[in-house]
Amino acid sequence: MSLPSKQPKPKTCKNPACRASFVPQRLGQAVCSPKCGLAIKHVNEAKARKSLAQVGRADIKVRKEALKSRGDHMREAQQAFNEYIRARDQA
Repeated sequence: MSLPSKQPKPKTCKNPACRASFVPQRLGQAVCSPKCGLAIKHVNEAKARKSLAQVGRADIKVRKEALKSRGDHMREAQQAFNEYIRARDQA
């Protein structure tokens, strides 16, 4: 005895020119047809490019942190300590 599978909820097409209601056939389907997918591909390309750039910047930041010398860490610690002392003395 198996349970009948539920139909997915109808979604609206992400293409601003279309906005038709459709039942998605695949998980994560955002557009009603390949034609609408091609119409909004520039938006998806921009998002993908932005996320790749963000990952690259995070990777560079991690590598720069690993390259810091003992003196760099000491300088940062002294700056933070001085800020704390100034804030304490002002109050």
